[in-house]
Amino acid sequence: MTKKRLKRVMALVMAFVLTVGAVIPTAAYANATGPGADVADSNGTGRAETEQEPVLYNETDRPDLEPAEIVEAEDIIVAAGYGFDVEQSFDGLSYDDRAVKISYYAEKSYFDGNKAGDYAAYYKAEPVSGKASYLICRTISVREPETAVKESRESGEGQDGSGEEEPAPGSGIVVAACLF
Repeated sequence: MTKKRLKRVMALVMAFVLTVGAVIPTAAYANATGPGADVADSNGTGRAETEQEPVLYNETDRPDLEPAEIVEAEDIIVAAGYGFDVEQSFDGLSYDDRAVKISYYAEKSYFDGNKAGDYAAYYKAEPVSGKASYLICRTISVREPETAVKESRESGEGQDGSGEEEPAPGSGIVVAACLF
């Protein structure tokens, strides 16, 4: 009977050791990512990512910005297939290029200039002074060419005061101001 009892005790000890051996490494790995741990970034450089994702600009949240560092965005209408480059064209964005650097923020944006629809385009504004960057948003409405021209005529855009309309290829027609 003692031999049978010894086998059962040994089986219990082995089960306990296997269970503890499986749990401890998992807890140690989970703890390694805690505060103060050296974590390699996705590029494998060994440096932790210190830059946090910029947030949408809100006037009450950012009183630290100077008036020259604030970017104002206006919604625009463009004609489908016109070739509007959302990454390079900053039509409808009002800013001081000596105080702030603007770049298209593709992580939150989607734009198809050949397909009619409304697209939210996000831009990252980085103050030259070194203050934290922020996002601004504007709506780019892509319309069929005849619809874009008709909407611009209805809004009164494209007239030079003499009653004659200027040709509107569908670029940079300001509809409404949007400051975030």
